Parts: sequence; C-alpha cells; structure tokens
Amino acid sequence: VRTLQQRRGGFVSASTVDQSARSWDGLTGLELQKYDHELEKGLAKPGTVEGVALSPDGQFIYTTFNHTTAREVGGLAKKWSVATGEAVMTYDGSFPSFTRCIAASANGANLFVGGNKGQVKQFDEETGEVLADWSSGFDSDVLQLAVSGDSRYLFTAHNSERMVKKFDLSTGPEIDSKAAMSMTGSWKGKRSGAKPLLTFEGHAGAVVGMALTADGALLATCSTAPKIFIFDANARGDPLIKIKPPATVRCMVFTGDGKYLYAPGKNNVDKWDTASGTRLESFKGHAAPVTCVAVSGDGSFVFSGSQDKTVKKWDAADGTCMMSFLGHSGPVTDLVLPAW
Repeated sequence: VRTLQQRRGGFVSASTVDQSARSWDGLTGLELQKYDHELEKGLAKPGTVEGVALSPDGQFIYTTFNHTTAREVGGLAKKWSVATGEAVMTYDGSFPSFTRCIAASANGANLFVGGNKGQVKQFDEETGEVLADWSSGFDSDVLQLAVSGDSRYLFTAHNSERMVKKFDLSTGPEIDSKAAMSMTGSWKGKRSGAKPLLTFEGHAGAVVGMALTADGALLATCSTAPKIFIFDANARGDPLIKIKPPATVRCMVFTGDGKYLYAPGKNNVDKWDTASGTRLESFKGHAAPVTCVAVSGDGSFVFSGSQDKTVKKWDAADGTCMMSFLGHSGPVTDLVLPAW
C-alpha cells in the first residue's frame, strides 16, 4: 500500500503514551503500519506524540514529537512514508517548548506546527525550511491548527487567550510593532507576534479545540467552560450558534456539507445539528472518555478514539458500532482520515 487512498476506509491514529502513530485498514480492522518515535540518544525520558496530519495525496504522515533532555525541553515534527513506515524528514523549527498540533495545506506545499508559548511555524513541506513565523505574542499554548481548503487561511486555537485567530497566508505575517522576534523562538524584551486578520472570541474558559467546514464558511470552537460556539468564519461578530455539551469538548469535526458536527460527550460521541444547535444522536460504546473524532468524506462513517486505547468505527446513519481497532498501549489522542 503506497497511499491510504488505495485502502478505502484507511485512517491514521496516534497515542501520546506509546509514542507512535499507526495506519489502519478501515474495512478489515487490520493495522497496516506503525510509525515509531524511537528514544533518541541523550533524551532523559521517552518523547510524546501530540498531533498527526496526512498529506493530501495520502503518501505521507506528519507527527509532532516532544523530547526532554537533561538541559532542555523541545519539540519538532516528522514526516513518515505511509508505505514503509520510515521517517523521511524532520522539521526542526527550534521550538522552545513542546509542539502540540500539526496541519498540512490542501495544496501540499506547506506544513504548520503549533505548540506551547504561542508558537506557530510554517515549513516548506518538501525542503523542511522554515518559511514564516505566525507565533502569538502571548504565552498562550496553541492546541489546534486548521488550514482552509483553498490553502489561503490559517486558523490557530489559543487556550489561555480564549480565542481562535485567522491569518491570511497570501500576505505573510504582519508583525505587531512591540518588539522583534527571532526565528529561533527566543524572545528579547517585550514579545511581538503575528497580527491576525480576524479573531473569534467569547468563551469563558480556555479554548482547547476547533473545527472548520470544508468550504471554510463555518468555524466551531470549544472551551473548558464547557461550550461550543459556531461562527461565520469570514466575518467578525458573535457566534451564530451556542451549544452547551454535557462535558468539556476538546475536539470536533464537521461533516463535508457542514450540516452536522460530531464531538466527544463523555464515553460517547454526540451528533449536533449546526443550524439549530440541537443534539440529534449519541453514539455509545467506549469504556472511557472519547478523546478524538473524525468523519469520512461522504459522511457515512464516524471514527472515535478513546482513553480505553481503542478506535471505533460507527455507522453515521444509526449510530451502530461497526468495528473496534485494537493495538495502542495508551489512550488514542488523535485521528486523521484521507479524502476517501
């Protein structure tokens, strides 16, 4: 298998505890490949895999990897071959702290990595060169990234700032004139940061996740309050819809047409109507809290990862659990599906 598109139903999962990402055959339940982050020389303890992304053509997987040495804590990103399971490139932006999330542009040209202390770096996907720094001027961890389908806009979720920021990638970062910021991630004097095109605010708690519709029209944000807000992604203003979920939500995903939003409940996945904010259904079957969720391109299937170390595949029409995927030795913390 050279790409996940060749395996209809294939997907990738990741776990911070077992330091790995894994690709799966979504039809048979078989594990296709394991992408191991080995304990490199000099590390004080094993690293953690926080985020995972997939190239548009399904040939490569990208992961964020954090490490701790006797002298420093840092993070980087790696590119893996789907076919061989081998790491083929490291993206090192000299992050001063942990990396938390990763996203690839739909045109395949760029890779974005976000992390603690407001850090967001843009890399050339092919060469690994740092192209731009979209970092915030605040010590607000970036927990999730999204790139619009036309590869023009970048969205960054900042926890303690309680907001999501939108940047225009076509213009390059416009830096607020507080102070100069080095490309190594070190700061001198007052910290400056990239100026957003728009901000999406209103949460009473830390913003810990977001989701963007395929057409870039709607943006969903979630916080520790707990609340889910749905915004017009192209305009300033208050949320169009406010949802109060039964528990704190840390990740969400829209269906391709934007009509529905899937989000973890407690040990379940909730399906929400985006026009009314009404909960339509709850998919139950996990033995522990659900930590991540993904949906197939045609909206037929929903996938959920959990602290119970499993991934489950659901029939979106009736909420039936169709299959469980076993293999991770720790909680499943991220999921990503190709366009199939």
